[in-house]
Amino acid sequence: MRVSGSGKGGVDVFNVSADMFRTSSSWSLDKLVAGQTLIFNVSGNSATFNDGGISFEPLRNYNVLFNFPDAMALNLKGIIGSVLAPKAAVTANWGVINGQLVVNSWDSTIQVNAKHYFAPTELAGFRDIVVAPPMTDVPEPGTLALMLAGAAMAVAGRRKARKELVQAPGLAA
Repeated sequence: MRVSGSGKGGVDVFNVSADMFRTSSSWSLDKLVAGQTLIFNVSGNSATFNDGGISFEPLRNYNVLFNFPDAMALNLKGIIGSVLAPKAAVTANWGVINGQLVVNSWDSTIQVNAKHYFAPTELAGFRDIVVAPPMTDVPEPGTLALMLAGAAMAVAGRRKARKELVQAPGLAA
């Protein structure tokens, strides 16, 4: 499998077919900087890793994420990198994964090692996005006017009741 980056480091994104992993037997890496982030968006409804005997060892020096947005089934037999496949059911009966996994279901005896986890990444231009401050609710003038009118009517009602009480015949003030 041939992977050619931008040569600038940072983050390189590759859109590939799941079939490439099933039939490939080696990696050819070009214009990549050690330590940089490689994101593979893998298309396909299902994927099998490592049937062709491909070694993921060349990816050891990179921060790797395999993203399977549409996959419903994955057969992983060994991988270096993290896997994001929220819809997929994972099956495998041998192998080692060095990375993290986010999947829908797991039916496998594959070993998952707690090393080579996907590291947080700075995306170019992401910090340049200006986020507007949250908006606060402003009371509507109608609500305030209704409250004032209600308070005025309550005061007027009390005055009228007091006046009627004072003017009632036969009552001493």
